[in-house]
Amino acid sequence: MDTKNLGFATLMVETLSYILLTSKELFSLRTALRNLENEESGDLFVKLFGCWCHSPVPTLTLCLLSHCYEQAATLVHIISNLDTSADTLLELDKLIQMIESPIFSDLRLRLLCPSENRALIEALYGILMLIPQTSSFDLLRSRLACVPPVHLEGPPRQSKQNRESTKIDFNELLIHFKTTQEKHQQFRREVLKERLKSNFQKSVKI
Repeated sequence: MDTKNLGFATLMVETLSYILLTSKELFSLRTALRNLENEESGDLFVKLFGCWCHSPVPTLTLCLLSHCYEQAATLVHIISNLDTSADTLLELDKLIQMIESPIFSDLRLRLLCPSENRALIEALYGILMLIPQTSSFDLLRSRLACVPPVHLEGPPRQSKQNRESTKIDFNELLIHFKTTQEKHQQFRREVLKERLKSNFQKSVKI
């Protein structure tokens, strides 16, 4: 993709991600992504992931929606090593608000079984550590405080895994995510460099 279009791609992905999460008309699509029970839903996830890579938080949100919690936890660590912009922090803020909505009620219920969902808890705590201590920080911290101690869970149960998710090459997807984000970071550096150069030239003329 032309570097000039990277900013537009980011904006489009963030807009489409919000539509996917909130539109009533896309309920069946969200259900398919949550279950990943067949090849069709698995292919849908892979295609969306490839497009969503242009923006870190929508990619993370897609993994949370699809119950791919290990990958979500990995993405949080990758995001922590990126040049975190104000836009990224704003998107994380929106994600935390979304987690408290009915869209992610199944995710919140999974917190009742922490031993089965350690990757989910790691991902949420990772998000907590990435954001400043704002009202969203307090909101997510309060939610995580509701996670019951492991010893109160009762007998351990086998963790369920989406059948189709085991066939997805997540390593390849994560490599694609890193490569895409490297292009975005390079693009932002070039833009910043041009701005500094322009400002310097203006100051010299003055």
